[in-house]
Amino acid sequence: MSDKVKIFEQQLSEKCKFVILRGGIYENEPFTFMSEQTFKYVGDVPHIQFVDITLTDPWTRVIMNDMSDLPFENFEAFLKKRERKEKLDRINDKS
Repeated sequence: MSDKVKIFEQQLSEKCKFVILRGGIYENEPFTFMSEQTFKYVGDVPHIQFVDITLTDPWTRVIMNDMSDLPFENFEAFLKKRERKEKLDRINDKS
């Protein structure tokens, strides 16, 4: 990997890793440069790659591999739990 690229890796579970690559700031074609650097990192390993949809930040790539063992929960239940926590936090703040 080029010295022009910085990396952050975080293991989320036994199988899943979260990675951020940032670089190519002074490259003429930062999108192409980062695509090449991302390929150097992932090789032929299946992964999910997140790229800024508006391409206003071509210097950053977010990569995740196998998310199958992450502890996903029901979205509606999550929202209710978050709402309850926010209410309790407001009550505690008033005490």
